[in-house]
Amino acid sequence: MFKKIKNKIRLKELYYKEKLGILKPKEIIIDIAAYCNAECPFCPRIYMPEERSHGYMKVELFKEILKKAKDLNINKMRLYSTAEPLLHPKFSQIISIAKEMDFFIEVSTNASMLHKYHEILLKVDVLQFSIEGWDKESYEKYRIPLKFEKIYNNIKSFSDYAKNKKVRPKIMCNLLLTKKTEVKKYLELWGEYVDKIAVNFMSQATLYDNKKFISKKNNEIKDEYYSFRKIKSEFMCSYPFTSLVVSYDGKISLCCSDFFSSLDLGYIDESIKSIWNNKERKKIREEFYSQKLDKCSGCTIFHKPFDKDKEKIKSYILSLDSKHSNKLVFGF
Repeated sequence: MFKKIKNKIRLKELYYKEKLGILKPKEIIIDIAAYCNAECPFCPRIYMPEERSHGYMKVELFKEILKKAKDLNINKMRLYSTAEPLLHPKFSQIISIAKEMDFFIEVSTNASMLHKYHEILLKVDVLQFSIEGWDKESYEKYRIPLKFEKIYNNIKSFSDYAKNKKVRPKIMCNLLLTKKTEVKKYLELWGEYVDKIAVNFMSQATLYDNKKFISKKNNEIKDEYYSFRKIKSEFMCSYPFTSLVVSYDGKISLCCSDFFSSLDLGYIDESIKSIWNNKERKKIREEFYSQKLDKCSGCTIFHKPFDKDKEKIKSYILSLDSKHSNKLVFGF
């Protein structure tokens, strides 16, 4: 009940801000690369059209995006959405440019290229490792075709390099729960090298199909997902109201679930004001105000684990005897 009231108040606040013309993005999310060197079975990339799965953002375009963001006093940036940012051949230059413009930078990486960027990654504010698995077998099952030994050594090496530096990023990772997850082994394997472990359930992939977002299980791991219920009210998502998402080629996406940039939301060569207030985005925001969702209703964000599973798992995790338990943050 409290969450429902909180969402209602928040949406009313956003509604009046939009009517007054003061609703502006608070962060910008930039996919500097469209490539990824992993084919994770739970990721929407495995369904991505070929034409959206490769390419790099030009440095000149990146600079132009940052200038436009600064003009709107946007100071927070996430350099990831659908791909592996460290694959960009000018990754170091991109970080340097963003820091020179005084952006708060979050980077998420699968750590496969981590060994090449120790020094420059000290400049980012938050560094997130996308890692699943608690041993070689489980890791390589979820992060095809990456190799466990390389990833483990890369993360350990960066941790050793960064831990005594005066300036370094906050390091975190996500623990995505499945029915087979061995939580204690995960904590003991990765906990030493991160400051925070965000715990969530592994969700189905979100796809855009027949003009709507839908959720889809990968049949290869279908028996490992927990059961989810589709909510019918209390719809709230921050992306349409707070985040501007830019793909590698400058095309605008609605959110991180709009993996293929399927919606017609324009390109960054337009003004951010016109992009932010175009017909399609305003229509989606209106669906949230009215709580009559159409386009977004099938997104995985509106599929929630059952309370009995949440309570059981949380109780179990908190009972574990692990020196890294204080690093856990539950997202459910």
